[in-house]
Amino acid sequence: MKHLQLNNGMQFAWHHTNLEVVHIGLYIKAGTIDEYHYPPGIAHFIEHMVFKGTNKFQFQELSEKIDALGGEVNAYTTKTYTCYTIKTLKRFEAEAIELLEEMVFHATFPPDEIEKERQVILEEIKMIEDDDEERAFEQFESELFKGTVFSTPILGTVESVNAITRNMLQSFYYQFYQTNNMILSYVGTNEQQIKKIFQQIDCSHSVTYHDKEFKVNHVNIEHHKESMEQAHVILAHEGIGYLDEQSAVYEIINNFYGGSMTSFLFRKLRESLGLCYALYSSVDAYKEGGVLYTYFATDAKNITLCLEEINKIHNELAQGINIQLLTKTQHYLVTNLYMNLDYDGSIMEHMGKSLMLYNKIYEIEALEQKIMNVTLDEVNNALKLFEKAYASYRIY
Repeated sequence: MKHLQLNNGMQFAWHHTNLEVVHIGLYIKAGTIDEYHYPPGIAHFIEHMVFKGTNKFQFQELSEKIDALGGEVNAYTTKTYTCYTIKTLKRFEAEAIELLEEMVFHATFPPDEIEKERQVILEEIKMIEDDDEERAFEQFESELFKGTVFSTPILGTVESVNAITRNMLQSFYYQFYQTNNMILSYVGTNEQQIKKIFQQIDCSHSVTYHDKEFKVNHVNIEHHKESMEQAHVILAHEGIGYLDEQSAVYEIINNFYGGSMTSFLFRKLRESLGLCYALYSSVDAYKEGGVLYTYFATDAKNITLCLEEINKIHNELAQGINIQLLTKTQHYLVTNLYMNLDYDGSIMEHMGKSLMLYNKIYEIEALEQKIMNVTLDEVNNALKLFEKAYASYRIY
């Protein structure tokens, strides 16, 4: 895995492979938290619109060219970045690169396609509203992070999506879709040609960012919804940012708390008591801060019992764990680390995200060392987070 910065400021990472399949990912450092004075959801709207016509290709022709690659062309938006990926055979690589460059740098935002895509996104919002788990997280985070840019739903709202204009789309696009705000991650056989193509693209201006406040509000929210088969409950403990030197400590805690099939949550609530099918913990980490989430779905009459058992787990963990559990968890995470990077697509994603988050590519050996260097004292000190009150959300 290697990388360099091109003359136009773009970060270029590559990994040479002899396989027939190539993977290309272009990461733009612009997501929901960068929308500021724009209507919420505009970053996601642009992700849709780059597929809707460019200087060279009208929408229908562009769609046909994408299909002709015979591979996978995808895109997604997060709170912190937008990503476009292509997976295809190396014999189609030249066409794939041409399309990626054309879409990302030469989108035209046809007015008729904007209106069509607006309706598509409104339908996407309805789909989220029908997914109780996703909707629960969205509603919870709107209050959990209230007063900060982290509270905004990625898709926006019906009102905000309807307020987005073509001028707004173009303004956000020209502001953030600059080469010095991008990372190109490539796994294939022709890295020199890829480098040559992208370093010829001019950068119009440097992208500047505002400082972003991160805070976790300690809210307790209850919603009632008729005809629900299950209740959905989310708890949130304030964590740390991914640049914090203790970040690996939280990954370890997350794993033995609720991130695996032998975790405390899984063994107690599912295997021992049979109260839940869906339950897990997860860590969301940003540069500015983070959250440790607990989620479970159960019959409404079991909510109190589940919370009582979770509080018992919190009290037990706050007293600390032993070295045997720490070592077992470290080995589990390291094994999964190597297994997850045993695929070219995962290597492409790892290089892109690593450069975006840390401005360097973390070699797998360095990540292993980071995990294995965590001490028992560090874990047990961090586990005192379970002594603190948590924010909660329940819909039933």
